[in-house]
Amino acid sequence: MSWPKIVYPSGGGTTLTFIYPPRNIPAYSSKAIRDDDYSSYGDHQAVWERTDHFLDFDMPAIKSGTDTTAWQSFLDWAAQGGYFDYYPDASQGTYTTYHLVSTDAKIAYHAAGINELRGLQFRAEIS
Repeated sequence: MSWPKIVYPSGGGTTLTFIYPPRNIPAYSSKAIRDDDYSSYGDHQAVWERTDHFLDFDMPAIKSGTDTTAWQSFLDWAAQGGYFDYYPDASQGTYTTYHLVSTDAKIAYHAAGINELRGLQFRAEIS
């Protein structure tokens, strides 16, 4: 198994190759969009609109230099709301199309030659 990669915009273009793996990826992250109504008798009625699926993760290690620059370029592009393809294993052809939910990002110092990026959230494209 290899590390993930991101291809942006979706369908081709620039490839962001992960030098180190992301961390703290939950097995499942979602949020249902629905309206709940309760009658005076306590009856419940729910109107479901959709369920959004997310990919949350941290990048605790981003090499200084070209790796950091590549992440900055991706984040600058993704902040505009574009869709991209996330491959959990770069050696496989399986991917999910997302857009960036996080509207702020900070690539911070972690150790000599290593930066970190915490709290990224991607939302899966609704098809």
